[in-house]
Amino acid sequence: MGGPMPPIGAPSATLPGLVAGLIQVSTKPVGAATILEAKGRHDPGVLPRAVPMVEAKLALVLADHLLLQQGQCSLWSVGNRTRRPGR
Repeated sequence: MGGPMPPIGAPSATLPGLVAGLIQVSTKPVGAATILEAKGRHDPGVLPRAVPMVEAKLALVLADHLLLQQGQCSLWSVGNRTRRPGR
């Protein structure tokens, strides 16, 4: 029952984020005002955020299934209840 656990793999797909075609006013690091305008339909900046979002979704799914399993099989004792053998 010991030993390292194998890595978890799951297929995932992500759609590119859409850009709202609005002109926005922003500031440069030196404080000068500049105008931001989207050139195209998709946001290339979504890619760096995709991996943490998929990892977070997978963590939530695993936690949910662990709680479902606890509710059915009593994996650990809760409060004053003790786990009975065979349950």
